[in-house]
Amino acid sequence: MKKLVVIFITVNLLCNCAGGNKQSDSEEKTVFDKLIGTWQLAGEDQFEQWRKNPDGSYSSQAFSVMNNDTIIMEDVNIVNENGKWNFITLVKGQNKGKAVTFTSTILMDTLVQFENPAHDFPRMINYRLASPDNLQAFIGGATDTIYFNFTRLIGK
Repeated sequence: MKKLVVIFITVNLLCNCAGGNKQSDSEEKTVFDKLIGTWQLAGEDQFEQWRKNPDGSYSSQAFSVMNNDTIIMEDVNIVNENGKWNFITLVKGQNKGKAVTFTSTILMDTLVQFENPAHDFPRMINYRLASPDNLQAFIGGATDTIYFNFTRLIGK
């Protein structure tokens, strides 16, 4: 199983290197640039892999590994529209197969928060880079909050 994860991560990193993800010196780094890489959910065989796309947007894929199979759970695109970053997520088996958009309400050097008050759950998505190798996240609604703690496996 670990061999499959290493192969999956290596192939994606090679694709990212070939994709022209190099950032110019004049370009300001965002919290998203600091998320680039592969993160593992504490105590789980679940991962998030972040990349920067050639057009300046970002994408992430959440996946788990079970019995040598990689199962994609979520695809995310983060795009800048009219000065706001939108977190567009497609979660497998949810929302009738449609993507849901959350808009940034907080954007700092090591913290980003997205909100969509019209969505049932979650209404809020938050990522905080506690250190270069520790990512804390939560999703929250009107009454419930679910916390996630990730450790960097591969990345900048």
